[in-house]
Amino acid sequence: MKPDWLAVPAAPDGCERGGRIDRVRVVLVGTSLSCGDGILHGLPAYADLEIERLDLGRNGRCGVVFDKHRLDVALSAGRHAVERASLAHCGLLIGVGQGGRKAGREQPVGILDDPYDALRRWGDGELAALVGMVIAGAQIGVPVRLGGVNASLAARVAMALHPDVADWLSVIPLRRFSPAHRCADERSSRRSRRRAECVRL
Repeated sequence: MKPDWLAVPAAPDGCERGGRIDRVRVVLVGTSLSCGDGILHGLPAYADLEIERLDLGRNGRCGVVFDKHRLDVALSAGRHAVERASLAHCGLLIGVGQGGRKAGREQPVGILDDPYDALRRWGDGELAALVGMVIAGAQIGVPVRLGGVNASLAARVAMALHPDVADWLSVIPLRRFSPAHRCADERSSRRSRRRAECVRL
């Protein structure tokens, strides 16, 4: 049985949301990640950028059996990241994954019939955390943008689990994702403040 919070309705007016974005949080799922210029593409020059590194612990390691408990923990890790961003009054959350053991694979079998079970059987901690971010962002009312190798797959799984998240979700095209440059070294003249923190599970 999937967690009850996954069924909470999405906030209204996601596709009509506009206005000034003063604070953006980038959540890097995996402590070894960096993000390139493509992740920051289109962000306003005046927006403060905060960087959070989300360490999934054993859930993020290859070879770990991904059971229901680990799936629920990883989904909740994504949800908590959105809650922290909301409490910090961030107008946009950007979730970036490095591409775990399932990176580059096709859509999992059974995703439309039972997306939760398909994610349990096929997924990993990184993918589940990104899915949790998308769903929680729509529920709380924080737009989520995904980047990285697994971004499109995470978006498809999230929309299969909760179709109403689409209005709060955008995906950065993979061609714009360049992990060779670190966020903290980029566009320093355009940002009034940068703050990095690491959250471990």
